[in-house]
Amino acid sequence: HARPAQSHYAWPEPGQFACTVSAGPYQKVIEQLVQENSIRFETATSPQSHDFKVELIPDASNPFDTDVVRVEIHNHTIDHFSRQQAHSFRHKLKEKELEDQITTCRAILTRNNEMEDKKPGYGVKLDIELVE
Repeated sequence: HARPAQSHYAWPEPGQFACTVSAGPYQKVIEQLVQENSIRFETATSPQSHDFKVELIPDASNPFDTDVVRVEIHNHTIDHFSRQQAHSFRHKLKEKELEDQITTCRAILTRNNEMEDKKPGYGVKLDIELVE
């Protein structure tokens, strides 16, 4: 059962994709997104061809850290903000009076080339300005 479409605040798009999330523990999820969306890193002419809308979800229910911010693409968690990113992001939410609300921004998927005996690693760059 799909979630009903909701309109969330969309952050301005500076076009810099300067905020990187590690995505380390979520490589399989990102690999699945790459396959589902037929992304071909080898033939892409620009990174924007791997452009997605992500949801930034404050998660106060996390028992380990109530400031956690989850990053999702198509209802799949692809990472969480680092502690410093989450602090900066929650400050931005407070400034906009959007505390604890889901917001969206653009993101691009990146791929680190294959190393010896290792599969390529994927990363995610968000088009949002955070103080890091």
